[in-house]
Amino acid sequence: TGIAAQTEADAKRFQLLGASNVGVIGNLKFDVDAPPAQLALGAQLKQRFAIQNRRVLLAASTRDGEEKLFIINKLHEIPEALLVIVPRHPQRFGEVAALLDEHHIAYQRRSANAAIRSETQVVLGDSMGEMPAYYAACDLAFIGGSLLPFGGQNLIEACALGKPVLIGEVQADGQFNTVWQTSGLVVGDEWSDYLEGSKDLISDWRKPLSCGCKSA
Repeated sequence: TGIAAQTEADAKRFQLLGASNVGVIGNLKFDVDAPPAQLALGAQLKQRFAIQNRRVLLAASTRDGEEKLFIINKLHEIPEALLVIVPRHPQRFGEVAALLDEHHIAYQRRSANAAIRSETQVVLGDSMGEMPAYYAACDLAFIGGSLLPFGGQNLIEACALGKPVLIGEVQADGQFNTVWQTSGLVVGDEWSDYLEGSKDLISDWRKPLSCGCKSA
């Protein structure tokens, strides 16, 4: 038997524990392609979301407190964009809906499967198993869990689909600093970074949003 470690550092830890047959194979998530059915669904969602030629700003796998930061900083009010919020945990769908109600934000639930109205500012992604489709449908992806101390979420899916990515400094997995060419990865430690980064990437129609990260 042997151990397939993700990184050299992981392999050394196993060896320190006494393992002898240890190899480094990297992150298997790099080898996973988005299911065709999810890509097809993403194309459908893109067509639905892009009403009035709005671009789609995806807040993916958001954690407790991050949705409020988006609202406080009025990312739902970018005229050229539709904000799609997909909480990390399904038990928070109702909580985020209540937050949107509290701030009198016009929103629709993905689960309603309805056409997007022109006045809608936010789509609440209250569905399960559709994250690849959300990534396929978006023009710009914010990776949740990275603004507050949650350690960040996996950004491989978004990058693999060629999407520009916004991510906070609270990213526990430092290996991403070395395995990605970051031409499309915007990292910042202040909310102004995300607000301005979002506006720049979404509002400047002269710049095609096709600068997603590529694996090294």
